[in-house]
Amino acid sequence: MTCWAIADLADVFRELIALEELALHCEGISELPATLGNLTLLKKLSVKCPVKVLPDSLGNLTNLECLELGYPIQSLPASISNLTRLVKLALRCEHAGTKVTVHNWFSWVAQNGLEIWVEGHDAVPDVLRHLQWHLTKVEDFKLHCKHGATAVVVRNMINLVTLEITVTGQQAVPDIFGNLQKLRRLELSCSAVENNLVESFTGMSSLKYIQLKGICNLQALSGRIGQLSHLQSLSLRHLTNLNVIPESLGNLYSLLALEVENCPIQSLPESLGQLSSLRSLRVSFCKKLQALPDSIGDLSSLKSLDLSGSALHSLPDTMKNLSQLEPSS
Repeated sequence: MTCWAIADLADVFRELIALEELALHCEGISELPATLGNLTLLKKLSVKCPVKVLPDSLGNLTNLECLELGYPIQSLPASISNLTRLVKLALRCEHAGTKVTVHNWFSWVAQNGLEIWVEGHDAVPDVLRHLQWHLTKVEDFKLHCKHGATAVVVRNMINLVTLEITVTGQQAVPDIFGNLQKLRRLELSCSAVENNLVESFTGMSSLKYIQLKGICNLQALSGRIGQLSHLQSLSLRHLTNLNVIPESLGNLYSLLALEVENCPIQSLPESLGQLSSLRSLRVSFCKKLQALPDSIGDLSSLKSLDLSGSALHSLPDTMKNLSQLEPSS
């Protein structure tokens, strides 16, 4: 909805009671009327206007699933705790000292999960410093932010089962995983991590899925990765300095899928052949990889193999033993 189409927002909201998506992108709007609460069928609300305070009637939008706030907000109403279907919250926290009144509106997210987008200059905005104490029961969480330090908000979320972190800036993600013993799925996309971070999460024995993407300062996986006895899927993508995958990889007896994409590895460990449960192996665009270990022929469960974009000169004769391998489409 553009500015020139709005003669009277209050009247407009009275009429659009069947609306499911509303995007307000206008520099001229600094306040939202209470009639916003009439839009009870609304599922997505995007407010990219210089609005500092949202009306109490926001709590009437009980079908709201996505709330995007494009400007720094000073206060969220207590009625936001009524939004029990909200699964995505996008905040912009530009300035140090930005205060957000949160109340206890996260009491329900342990059931629904939550996705938070944080834009702006503060590494850990005040809103997140406060929120971290309200999120201890959350099981599913997605965080999109600019600063790696923002990720400290998850450190005390001890009931997390699924965690996805995307960091767009250059700052390293700190060691935040030590307390997340229930975590089963981890997706981490960032440009850098602190030295001990990857080693710390390899102690989380419940992990079943790991995806690491875009981490430029990661040169080797910790040998402790072999301790993840329940791990079923390991994805290593665009790790542009990763050159070593340890022999302990062969201890991942539950592994079903292994993906290595655009990494400068020169070889795969000989222990690869110990992965008797492995069904899918993708080693693509690893242009320094020139040979596969002979043990690849021991992958008795392998059904899918992708070696596209590699620099392989030849394939091991043992590959003829891969009787379960399906033809590529």
